[in-house]
Order: sequence, then structure tokens, then C-alpha cells
Amino acid sequence: MSYDPRAHGCQCDRCPLQGSQVVAPEGNPNARMAIVNESPGLSELKHGKQWIGPAGAKLNELLFKAGLHRNQLWMTSALLCRPEVPDKEGRRRFDPKEYVAWIRRENVKIRRENKANKKAGLPGFSERASPLDCCAPRLYGELHALDQKARAAGAPNGLVVVPLGSFALGLLTTKPGAMQSILKYRGSVIFPKESA
Repeated sequence: MSYDPRAHGCQCDRCPLQGSQVVAPEGNPNARMAIVNESPGLSELKHGKQWIGPAGAKLNELLFKAGLHRNQLWMTSALLCRPEVPDKEGRRRFDPKEYVAWIRRENVKIRRENKANKKAGLPGFSERASPLDCCAPRLYGELHALDQKARAAGAPNGLVVVPLGSFALGLLTTKPGAMQSILKYRGSVIFPKESA
């Protein structure tokens, strides 16, 4: 059975990553802890699974040290697709932060073109949507459902969500695309914003 992100709230039809390979969330549907990554890496794309390869090995090691196993967790990403920045090379080409910055630059160009087109009586163009805005409803719905299950199973504070990366933290605490310093919040307990 394949995972359709649209059925889970993703707005793929307006997302610039439309048509990219999706790495579905996975794990224990009754988990009391969820890990939220920024986006899938190359290993995750290759295998179509969350947390495979070097990052997955490190996660397994850290979980073992904490007395946990990945079958106790829910694993997901802020973006289910891997963004690719056209004008970057190396690691920066696949960095979600670089991708959102590129989208913002592209939208500035579109606004300038639209202003010129309006003066000339020509039609304008739509701005590019941020993939984070498009994936956020899915993530919020997913975590809300897990939180409700955890509370019903007796977890007094609900689901514990561990964001890995500044975009994942920003998505859970402010708004999609907002950067939060993960170092500033390390070790803190944060009550996430209400889902939209």
C-alpha cells in the first residue's frame, strides 16, 4: 500500500516539489514520542524509509543510550520530499534552508515582474508556494492524532515531540519557514502552538 500525502493533508498540488519522491512517516502508531526531521536524505530516498543510513545509525545509537528503541517512536519529517536548490552545489543543494531562501528570492523576482506587467497591462504570475506551508497541515494533523492517542492511553502530557533541526523547531513553534535557533531551546520543554 502506497502513502498518499494528499490524503493526509499535504497540499501537493500547489507545492513546487510536486512529483518528487515521498518518504512516508513511519513507526509506532501508538507512540508517545515523535521525532521530526527536516527532510529526507539521500539514503532515505533510496530506501523509501525514515532514518536509514548514517543518520539512522546515529539515531539508533542515541536511542540505545537513552534506553529506547525506534519501534517505540513515530518518525516523520517537516518535508516528506527532498528539496533541491537549482543554483547551489554540494550539500547546500539539498539543504531545506537554502531551498526556502531560493523560493523567497524567486518570489521577489516574480513580484517585480508582476509590477512591471501590471503597468504594461499584462497578466501576472503566481508566486511559488513554500513546501513547508504545503506540508505543514499534514504534519500538524499527524502529530495531533498521535497526541490524542497518547493522552487516551494515559500519557498526562500527551505526545513528546523532538524536533531535529531549526526548520522542524520553527514549524512546531511559530510558523512554516520561520527559523528558530535549536541551540537556544536545547533541553527545554516547549508547548507547541495549536494546530491550524
